[in-house]
This record gives sequence, structure tokens and C-alpha cells, in this order.
Amino acid sequence: MDTVVLTIAGSDTWGGGGITTDIKTIEQAGSFAVNVITCIAVESSDSSFEIVSLPASLIKQQLQTIANSHQLSAIKIGLLNDAKTIAIVKEFIETQDCPIVIDPVMAFKESSKEIKQIRLEMIDLMKSATVITPNLTEAKIIAESGDIENQLMLADEAKNIYSIVKTPVLITGGARFPGEKAVDVLFDGEKVHFFELPKLDTLNIHGAGCALSSMIAAQLANNEKLEQAIENAKHFVYQGINQGLSLPSGDGGNIWNRIGDINEK
Repeated sequence: MDTVVLTIAGSDTWGGGGITTDIKTIEQAGSFAVNVITCIAVESSDSSFEIVSLPASLIKQQLQTIANSHQLSAIKIGLLNDAKTIAIVKEFIETQDCPIVIDPVMAFKESSKEIKQIRLEMIDLMKSATVITPNLTEAKIIAESGDIENQLMLADEAKNIYSIVKTPVLITGGARFPGEKAVDVLFDGEKVHFFELPKLDTLNIHGAGCALSSMIAAQLANNEKLEQAIENAKHFVYQGINQGLSLPSGDGGNIWNRIGDINEK
């Protein structure tokens, strides 16, 4: 039977990230994708970025539809725009018995008060995850720490976050460090694992974090071990970045153009 992977995330109207990217990734991995939309990202009348949450009742209805229709093999969780949505999703995942990958998208919050509230709610949620995949900015929010400037600090930050959420932590974004390699780090509670690939000279990274977490979820759904699931997902996203499509909108392009075979490395 095909594995079924649920993505719970926001809709990126631009098509580079969010639930659009999640579905493409999950399907490319050979799993059947189902989705619950939590919010919609749009361009407002003054050309600024706006995120509109769906009503809590509608999010609940979507989750109930999934529960009534599918036996899930894995869950990927992305953008949850408010505390009420986080609580609804937490209640749902407590009824599920499958790997859960959380991409804790929090950097979009504008005020420190919003960030603090979402941080506490997300920490509670992340304790139920199989692995979490914060980027550098999100890692700083979770750990309430300063800038991460090198690989050793990255490893220490992963250990610090593990002590807070008690679940494996993969921090992404190591391409910002000096050197020829882009480095991400996993701390699984016992050992630090580094994942290195050559840096690419491109801005086509919009959606990379969404694709990474979705591919990890799809790999876990197919019984891959965590470290190998991350390794496979990293190579998949690397292909996407390398072949990415530059968009005229100026948002940094996106990774979705001529994605190759997941097994190609």
C-alpha cells in the first residue's frame, strides 16, 4: 500500500514554498500527499507580505476529514500562524502514531511579544516530534540565543535546543558560514552529525526548507532511518537549488525547476 504523508502548513501563493512545495516533494518521493491548510500568504494592497489565518473551525474540519479518510505514514508540520492553530494541531497529532517532522516557521512574526508567545506554544508542540528542522533564525528564537557564526556554535546550539524540546534537532542554513561547504547539523540526543555539500552561487532557495522537511517526512514514512532520511533529503533539495527557477518578482527565485531523480547524487 502507498504511504500517505500529511502536510499541515500555509499556502504560499507565489508557489515557491509552503504547502505547494510540500505536496510536490512528497509526491516526488513516491508517497501520496494529503494536506491541511492553516493560513494563506498573500501580497496586500500596499505590496507588503501578509499572512491570513484560516478559521479554527475550518482547520479542525480539515484534520477531521484526514482522520476519517487516511491512515497516515508520516506528518510534516510547517507554518502555524497563531496559538489557537498550534493547540488544534497538537491535539490532532496526539491521536496519531507515525513519524512527525516539524519545520518551526516563526521568523515571520514582527513583534517580540508575538515571537515569545509562539515560541512557548511551539516548544510544547515540538516535544511530540520525531525531528525538528529550524533554520538559523528559528534556532535563535527557540534557544533565545545570539548569532551562530560557525560549525562548532551550530552544534552547541543543536544540543541546547535538544535540552529544551527533548527531540532530535536538525539546524539548517550553514551556507551562511565562511568556507566552501554548506553545513547543516543534527543532534539526535547522543551524537552530532554534520551534513556537508558544496555551496551553490544562487539565490534560488525559496522553498528549500519546506522541501527538506517534507522529504525527510516522506523518507521516514518509507521506513528510512533518520540520519539517512536527512542525507537523502539534503541531496534532493541540493538538486532543486542547483536547477532552480529565477523569478522576475525579486523574491529570490524558487527551487522548483527540473527537479531530478531523488536517488541522483
